[in-house]
Amino acid sequence: MNFSSREFYGGRIKAMKSRIPSEENESCLELNIVENAQVDLDSTRNMAEVEEIMKKIHDIILKDKENGNKKPTSIGVVSPFRGQVELIKKAVYQVLTGEIIRKHDIEVGTAHTFQGDERDVMLLSLTIAPNSHHQSIMFAQKPNLFNVAITRARKKLIAYISRPVESLPAGLIRNYLEYIREVNNSKTLDCRVGSLAPPRNDSSPIKEEISKLIGEEGIKVFPDFEIAGFTVDFVISDGFNYMAVMLNGFETEENNDNLIKSIEKQEILERCGWKVARLNAREWHYSKKACINKLREMLIQLSTSL
Repeated sequence: MNFSSREFYGGRIKAMKSRIPSEENESCLELNIVENAQVDLDSTRNMAEVEEIMKKIHDIILKDKENGNKKPTSIGVVSPFRGQVELIKKAVYQVLTGEIIRKHDIEVGTAHTFQGDERDVMLLSLTIAPNSHHQSIMFAQKPNLFNVAITRARKKLIAYISRPVESLPAGLIRNYLEYIREVNNSKTLDCRVGSLAPPRNDSSPIKEEISKLIGEEGIKVFPDFEIAGFTVDFVISDGFNYMAVMLNGFETEENNDNLIKSIEKQEILERCGWKVARLNAREWHYSKKACINKLREMLIQLSTSL
């Protein structure tokens, strides 16, 4: 999203839905260089990339099964070339059962297919190899379609190309692949799964207490989590579901906003797809255990509502 905002919108676009927090701080961008690959005569099919993409789809499905994910990871595969799309579709339907395809909501298509649509993980098959025609590279980086292709992932985008980035001509594709490398090689959190705000020197004792006690009950706690341009007091997780928690009535800087602003903030979060829980100071001081149990029940309800 940061690359798209910078490249196409002059930095004016801000992501409204932060990446899901992760203790591993896993990157939401990945680049794979496929070696010893060639394209066909019309430069629109690359079998080596198809094979690598099928391996990745298998890995995602297997990881879901091993982790016992209650909500399967949805998967999309996008390529600028219809020939490559047809090759990947054929492989998907030959290797995977209809049940698996439906379970993971697997879709394969060009950027046109995914306009207005998203998947948890998107695999981008650029199809470009050492023997690709220059015209096919120019076609693959048409600005509008390229922008759609790289902004369809909710959680992670994995790009495939079959030649060294340094050998590409100047343009969108090279810029984007260099951006992926830059993000993954630097310490920036601009495109990391988990947009945690920097630790505050003035963190309040009550926030530290809440975080500690919730964590002791086996619930993962991510304090000061950035969503939609502002900081939420906590994001909590049971390992499957995530929920935003806003404090009410506590003597913290975050809660000096008036009630109207607080309600507006909650409405924005809910439009971004977040479940929001309110933690009231009076209830917390009366029974901390009851408040934590209530939060746990709300997380459980998210699973039953899927």
